[in-house]
Amino acid sequence: RLREKDASPERLSEATELLRSGGHFEETLSYTTALRNCEHGHHWDLALSLLGEMRERTVEQDVVTYNVAVAACGRGQQWERSLALLETMSAVDIPPDFETYQAASLACSRNGEWEQALTFLEIAQAMRVANAESWHIGMMACASAGAWEATLEMLESAGVESPKDVSRDLMCYGVALY
Repeated sequence: RLREKDASPERLSEATELLRSGGHFEETLSYTTALRNCEHGHHWDLALSLLGEMRERTVEQDVVTYNVAVAACGRGQQWERSLALLETMSAVDIPPDFETYQAASLACSRNGEWEQALTFLEIAQAMRVANAESWHIGMMACASAGAWEATLEMLESAGVESPKDVSRDLMCYGVALY
């Protein structure tokens, strides 16, 4: 199964080939489903391979497909590849959306790149789509990287300079104490 974190590359290749030979990789939704399984299984390399295959086979790629690939790279500790996918989106004329920036922010957060994670939070705020979850991701990025001053600044501005649904709630205080 593609979702197995510890599945061998051979087993992943067999599962992918089985889906391919069964004619299941003819449309965007099928690839996106396989990419999502790669994300949950932390198989970023297979996710990028499937994305490349989509290009080669001229299967339409959309923002959801890229969002899942960005998230797969983030879960696989490949934050730089997540950011490279953002650049690719611009090159192929697929505009990123809130989920794209959320996935990129989380990828950076998971890898100690707190300043980059906050950049994506700022973009989401400028787009007026940031929410409590994106605020918490930004705070967690700061806290887990040891940037306690930035964490406390975010706590202080929660409910003031933050999106309207963010308040100094239990989650904000919990992250600040992290």
